[in-house]
Amino acid sequence: MVAEFFAPEEMTVLNGDAELARAFTALPFDHLCFTGSTPVGRIVAQAAAQNLTPVTLELGGKSPALVDRSCDLKLTASRIAHGKLFNAGQTCVAPDYLLVPKDMVEPLVHEIKLAMRRLYPKLGGNPDYTHIATPRHLARLRGLLDDARAKGAKLIPSHEEKPGGRALVPHLLLGVNEQMTVMQEEIFGPLLPIVPYVEV
Repeated sequence: MVAEFFAPEEMTVLNGDAELARAFTALPFDHLCFTGSTPVGRIVAQAAAQNLTPVTLELGGKSPALVDRSCDLKLTASRIAHGKLFNAGQTCVAPDYLLVPKDMVEPLVHEIKLAMRRLYPKLGGNPDYTHIATPRHLARLRGLLDDARAKGAKLIPSHEEKPGGRALVPHLLLGVNEQMTVMQEEIFGPLLPIVPYVEV
């Protein structure tokens, strides 16, 4: 559509890998905007600096959702499930992890699983459930799960099925800690750590 409605000097779409991005960011533009991971953001900023090109970076971060005692549990669970599973969690505004009163964790986990199953009764062959963007990103997400499990987290899948392809079963993660990679990087996928807190 871009090629149909815009002249190449007005707007052009280029598909490629890191090498294309590296060449692109080395060009002397007036300004660069980049949305993506922190490591790639560093590369973009360094390349742009060679031409003194100003950059705007929107980089991955840890965006928590805070649950408090006054919430309607079913409504909250439904909204969290929708926010986390929209595009299989591959949005910058998806809740990255939850902060939940300690005694509400178990009932909230139950309600989130129910809400996820209402949204997607079936994952495999479901055209409404988004697959993970690339094999590399899928491997990264599976690595986050493996790392969390190895370091003591309890993994709770939302569904029992194994959908195949690049569809990844959503998981809730309990017992997470700061040594787990899942709590250090933006997740950008259907994994949802839950961190309990005690009210004072």
